[in-house]
Amino acid sequence: MRLKVVVAGYDSPVDYKLLKTTIATVGSLRERSILRFIDQRLIVISSPKSYAINRGNNILTADAGQMWCSIPKDAFQLYSVESAREQNCITMEYNCSSLLSAFKRYDKAMSQGSVSDMTIKLEAMPQWNKTSANDQNSGNSSGGRQFIHALKVTFEETVHINGAVSEIVNNTVNTNNKNGSKGDYTTNFVMSGSNKVIRHSFQVPICLLHKGQDAKLQEPVINNSKLVMYKLPSISEEFGNAFYSFIKRIERYSSVTNVRLRGKHKKESTDENKNAEFNLLITEDDWNVNLSWNGPLEIIDDSKEDEEDENNRDTVNSISDTIRSTNQVIENSMQIENSMTIENTIDQDVSLERNNGYIRTNNALGDVMTMVEKAEQENSSIHEVIIKVKDWKVCGKLYSVFEDVILSISHDESCIFYCSLDRDGYDDYEAEAEEGYEGKERGQIIYYMARSRPL
Repeated sequence: MRLKVVVAGYDSPVDYKLLKTTIATVGSLRERSILRFIDQRLIVISSPKSYAINRGNNILTADAGQMWCSIPKDAFQLYSVESAREQNCITMEYNCSSLLSAFKRYDKAMSQGSVSDMTIKLEAMPQWNKTSANDQNSGNSSGGRQFIHALKVTFEETVHINGAVSEIVNNTVNTNNKNGSKGDYTTNFVMSGSNKVIRHSFQVPICLLHKGQDAKLQEPVINNSKLVMYKLPSISEEFGNAFYSFIKRIERYSSVTNVRLRGKHKKESTDENKNAEFNLLITEDDWNVNLSWNGPLEIIDDSKEDEEDENNRDTVNSISDTIRSTNQVIENSMQIENSMTIENTIDQDVSLERNNGYIRTNNALGDVMTMVEKAEQENSSIHEVIIKVKDWKVCGKLYSVFEDVILSISHDESCIFYCSLDRDGYDDYEAEAEEGYEGKERGQIIYYMARSRPL
């Protein structure tokens, strides 16, 4: 099993932005997440299924939100993965804060003018396993995790200084996180003339997952029967900043834990940019707030709604046919009854009154059917779900970074926030003119949020 990837933060800033945003966002959700390296891409997963090794058993910790991120192979300058599993799959659980610390240090180095690449390699750490075994034998074990491997993250930083002395200084710091995990951070200083090259090295503790554990990590399945999707205004467009402020308005209510998302399709509108409504509703802690977005909002695909409306119309038509059939039977019975009565003025007046009453009743039934059909159409166009406020805040962070964002609401079940990043640069746009150019695969982050409670 071998793993080595190289990240070119200076030469490919868009690709590095995708990777850094993914690691930072996943780290804001949980202490531990999953890296799944396969032939064509890296998949970063923040899932309720976390495999903490405690006394030899797998402990399953659970909460609601799941984030699945896909980073294409060509986003890395070098991507080498070798494994005996299908698609050369290597899956590991890692400590988010440890890996994020390495990325923050790399960010700082680039901000100071460094042009070095960042290399990530998988390596065995027998000394960590030996220490864990000694702790268990001495009775000092507290049921902590055993890290048998590490991700070694290395990069260089060049600093301009005054001096002409050349020397090498090694400085290794052992890092122990608050959750008991281990790690090493090493800096090597090489001074030469007016430049100082600092070689940074991080060892991020990881736990490799076996095939059975990896198989349990499955991307959520969404119910499409009551699903609506909205294309949100891009952050760089005219209404982007306004919608971003709308998302962040929920932060004013710090004591609120749940928020209701409500989307409505206004089918009577002829303007495609104004055929949808979106609201944030707060109805707890003595709050009764309705935050409404009044700008343009595009519905991407409402084919499912149209199918449901067609079914509703068929149901209403079926009821109408039944009512008309019943009325026809009543009318025939009345005609037969009238033909058997003695012809006199009084009976004819009674029959006329009956017929007039039937006509008025039939008209009333038609009005009721129209009202029922209209109400059913309005209800079928409303999609609502209640989610955690903390999940909605994560959506706000993602919205501010990505250009293409789609919000999907599965009625009273879940909410999906889909973000994608166009990785084509200026040189790539010139290549689009060439025949057969398909462009780079987009990076994407999908945040699945289960409902916090039913409507």
